[in-house]
Amino acid sequence: MLYNGNNITKPLATGCSLKGNFLMTLMRNSIIFTLLIMFISAQVDGQVSLGIRGGLNLSDYEAGSRPEGLRMPLLPSPAIGGFLNFRTGKHFSIQTEVNFSPLGRQFRSIEGDMREVTRIQYLNSNLLANFSVGSKSLRFYGEVGPYAGYALWGRTSWDYRNVEPLDDGTRNIDFEDDNLERYDFGLLVGMGIKLMVGPGYTFLDGRIGHGFADLRRREVEGTRPWYNRFLNFSTGYVWPIGN
Repeated sequence: MLYNGNNITKPLATGCSLKGNFLMTLMRNSIIFTLLIMFISAQVDGQVSLGIRGGLNLSDYEAGSRPEGLRMPLLPSPAIGGFLNFRTGKHFSIQTEVNFSPLGRQFRSIEGDMREVTRIQYLNSNLLANFSVGSKSLRFYGEVGPYAGYALWGRTSWDYRNVEPLDDGTRNIDFEDDNLERYDFGLLVGMGIKLMVGPGYTFLDGRIGHGFADLRRREVEGTRPWYNRFLNFSTGYVWPIGN
């Protein structure tokens, strides 16, 4: 299996604790900064909106070259979340989000007789600057900002079709034994459209995300860092809740 700890040579964990402390500090500071932005925005004479979103992630890891004889199509996973949007001007707003965002990777043999999937469930906090143009009833927008995530759990499954004596199976990921980091952070860039429906807006958007944190807890000689990268396509609804 891809993440079987028995198949990975485990080097000395030099710098592992420092990396973990750095990522924990980054997440804590991101949460504090998000709360600060929310407080400042609440003092501004602007509109506050509450929204829900749901859609599809298409993900893989940036980890160097593709293994010979294997395909690595993007892994589809459902994603849901909620957000607060603080409008601070006619064309500008700050949006804070909490999303359940599964990410991972899959391998398929070219012959089609093997498939292996690793999917990790992240709890992500996003802080996005939102720029919009258009009329009151129809607006187009772009957004950019950082995200920080924590892996809640993960699972690897494998399916060997007509390959003897190999069996199908699944296993839960042990982040320590499988040399995987729970913390992730990166950048989101997206664009979308929203249409006034009833008291609020319905929207449709697309995003590109790229992680900057190496997903490996410890470096393994001869391998490159692993970074999450993904596409997200979502729809949802936004309600104004105050001014």
